[in-house]
Amino acid sequence: FAIAEKISGHQVAMLPYHRASPGIARVANAMTSRDKQKRREALAPFDYVAVCVRQTTIDLGSAPLYGALAQAQGWPGLVPVEPETVSAFRLYKVDAATLQ
Repeated sequence: FAIAEKISGHQVAMLPYHRASPGIARVANAMTSRDKQKRREALAPFDYVAVCVRQTTIDLGSAPLYGALAQAQGWPGLVPVEPETVSAFRLYKVDAATLQ
């Protein structure tokens, strides 16, 4: 959420209902939670997680999972699908048994 606050030129508005709302909420909870059980529950319906690697000066301490993935550090239980890519796009297979 710190990223959304820092982006200039864009406004972020709440959507009271959207068909993607449950999935968006789950991903937001997974990316920001410090509790591995909550992360597991949030990512349970998903097989994959996608993130783009990016350099930023924003403190990502409030989003530990996102911070690690956005800096290409990986995460236990998220297996890189194509680890040797030069693209900023990263796709991870969720291994629910080992997900931290």
